[in-house]
Amino acid sequence: MRIRSKGLRHVALLSWGASVLPFLGVDPLAAALTLAEAVYAVFLFDKIQPKLVARRIGIRDVAISLPLLAPLALLNNYFAVVPSAAFLAAALIAAYSGRPGWGNALGTGFVASLSIIWGYANGAYTPLPQALWTAYAFAEALYVEYKAPFREFHKRAPLAAWIAGVAAAAPFIAAPFFLAPLVEPTARYAAPGPKLSSPREMASLGRSLMKRTLLFFTLLTIATLLAKFLYFI
Repeated sequence: MRIRSKGLRHVALLSWGASVLPFLGVDPLAAALTLAEAVYAVFLFDKIQPKLVARRIGIRDVAISLPLLAPLALLNNYFAVVPSAAFLAAALIAAYSGRPGWGNALGTGFVASLSIIWGYANGAYTPLPQALWTAYAFAEALYVEYKAPFREFHKRAPLAAWIAGVAAAAPFIAAPFFLAPLVEPTARYAAPGPKLSSPREMASLGRSLMKRTLLFFTLLTIATLLAKFLYFI
């Protein structure tokens, strides 16, 4: 089956990657289950997203989404569900009120926020990498929507979302290493530049942002490992 949205695939799989940071100490069986959930989510959301935009979500779509609830059986902290529930509710409201750009961005935030649920299910030692990844993915989706020539988004929306997300994650920052991944996104969102002049430039923007996302994720991984082994948190 061909996946229409490569960006969706990357977000879902990197969300699982964030959920197992720093790799050591996670429950291997839970990690295998959540990896299967991430792969399922790629195909599920690729199928449902066009229906959401068209406001035609049906009972069958809800039914095939139920397997995503499986990791909840492994949770010992149900507050981990709050970010995903908030993103999902906001995405549905945006989509059904005729705001597809916000629906797309909030939907991306929802997929990324699953990393928080998966992280707790996997036994990850801190929710910080998942929280920062969620903030980044949501802000990055808003950045894409702002850049798109066919969308009307305020240029400060990505920065506002990024600041709010980092502020929410701040109580969990116990080591200075986590500041390194924040530098590039903060600078870019503070000065986002002009919108693209043509839809044909979107592909080039996507390739550029994918490289920046991999840089962010690499720095986040290194910071998590250093904090784990040097600060023992």
